[in-house]
Amino acid sequence: MVRGQPRSKQSISSAASDVYKRQAIKELTQLEVLDVSSNKLTSLPEEVDYCNSLKYINLKGNSINKEKVQRMKDKWKTVQIVF
Repeated sequence: MVRGQPRSKQSISSAASDVYKRQAIKELTQLEVLDVSSNKLTSLPEEVDYCNSLKYINLKGNSINKEKVQRMKDKWKTVQIVF
């Protein structure tokens, strides 16, 4: 985007969609299984912290590095994380 030019409708829509998705994740407090396999992710959104009932996360087929996965395992000791 060039400075001073308004955002296109598509980028505004995309940004609003991202905000909506992040807010929706916060509301999944009873979610027990999160399968985000094969999504080319490099991390999980921090809003996943609100999913207090998580028991299992499938991260296979993503680009999340081992250090981030280890931090997740240290943080969520009761959650089975498949990498």
